[in-house]
Amino acid sequence: MRTEMDPEVKWQHIAVLWTLHGGGRGTADLARVHRVSAPTMSRTLSKLIHKGWVRRQVSSSDRRCVTFELTDAGWNVLRETRGRAEARLSRILQNLTDEQLHDLQRGLAVLLQAFSGHGCHDKGNCGT
Repeated sequence: MRTEMDPEVKWQHIAVLWTLHGGGRGTADLARVHRVSAPTMSRTLSKLIHKGWVRRQVSSSDRRCVTFELTDAGWNVLRETRGRAEARLSRILQNLTDEQLHDLQRGLAVLLQAFSGHGCHDKGNCGT
């Protein structure tokens, strides 16, 4: 595992990789989920393909139907990013008192309840 985050890894890239971890998706669907235009998503996907993190899959039955999916390298980037995030969060939480941790847990439960009532668990369709 690398010790430093690749400066070329942007949060937008990680967000797209995370969306693709559930399976292949098309450009229009990814653009809708990430609330960007199709051309913007196309540029992002081109960058991810160039990095080797995403591959383009053309349907054998309809060549107009193209989806994108993670490569092994893309999965590795997700794992590394998650590992770094978990380690950083752990370091931050170590400094909280038991009372603060309890308050945080209650607050997160409230947020989870609020978000679950607005469809935020549905593949990025938060508030729609």
